[in-house]
Amino acid sequence: NAVYSLDETLNTFKNFLKEQKEFTYINLQETIRGSLIISSSMMKNGGITLKNSYENSPPLEIKTIKSELQEVVINIVNNAKDILLEKEITDPWIEINLSEKNDSIIITIEDNGGGIPLEIMDKIFDNYFTTKDSDKGTGLGLSMSKMIVEKSLGGKIYVYNTNNGAKFFIELPCDFHNEIS
Repeated sequence: NAVYSLDETLNTFKNFLKEQKEFTYINLQETIRGSLIISSSMMKNGGITLKNSYENSPPLEIKTIKSELQEVVINIVNNAKDILLEKEITDPWIEINLSEKNDSIIITIEDNGGGIPLEIMDKIFDNYFTTKDSDKGTGLGLSMSKMIVEKSLGGKIYVYNTNNGAKFFIELPCDFHNEIS
């Protein structure tokens, strides 16, 4: 049963989030660059321009779990790539930016895919919600990303539509120590 195996995947993932993890200081630019190595060749093949606006920011360091942050960035970038290719957008692009606000660092990932339909906007982080065919998506990518950001990294993740498309915000506290009970 497919739903049972997805439930098992989700339970395994929830247990993974509870494990003790090592928070270390990382350079955000290097971490994002590392995340994009996997996706960049697929984007080039699809004619998608990657706007690395984050490279122009002064070096930013944050104490976090590097592998989990990379997982979130990869999930969002891959979703953007998929929608750009599916909609056959002319001159498609994905832009990643970094900014600081109060005691937080914000990573934004925006695409020019036209945005998320308003009727599904409040469902995109739900378990098993997907607009993709069953052979292309499980509906767990964004819900796992939300769990990672909120439960493991102590941050917030949200999305707005811009004039171009969807813009995801990953807001992380500058000095977070996870105390999972």
